[in-house]
Amino acid sequence: MKSYEPKETLVKPEFRSPKEIWNKGEIIEGLYEVLAGPFDGGMGRVYKVKHLKWGIELAAKCPLPHFWKDKALMKRFEREVEAWIEIGRHPNIVNAYYVRNIDGIPYLFMDWMDGGSLKDWFYGKSWETHKEELLLYAIGIA
Repeated sequence: MKSYEPKETLVKPEFRSPKEIWNKGEIIEGLYEVLAGPFDGGMGRVYKVKHLKWGIELAAKCPLPHFWKDKALMKRFEREVEAWIEIGRHPNIVNAYYVRNIDGIPYLFMDWMDGGSLKDWFYGKSWETHKEELLLYAIGIA
């Protein structure tokens, strides 16, 4: 007697365990090709991805994995990035497009900016350079 083996699963899982690291060349959700990363900061992780339908490079940012179990922090991340998106285009702010949950983790998709992190830029310059830039900034907001 032959045993019964279903050809496909009838019940699809609604949630997959989140993947901590995306690898270069990997296709995420059939829409994003991972080009570089991860680049970790104090609270977030960033990847350089290519949006396969739009044909542009984006940054995909999510909270670091050790924050994923803190529901309040995850909601805060989502609220903050939604507020950022609502700002719209501004010449001095990176453009944020949308938030997408991938395997239960919120990712912010925004313009990719070459040149390293703001921290790298800030600490890589001399104080004299900063004084000049701060003066220009102060004049700009006065």
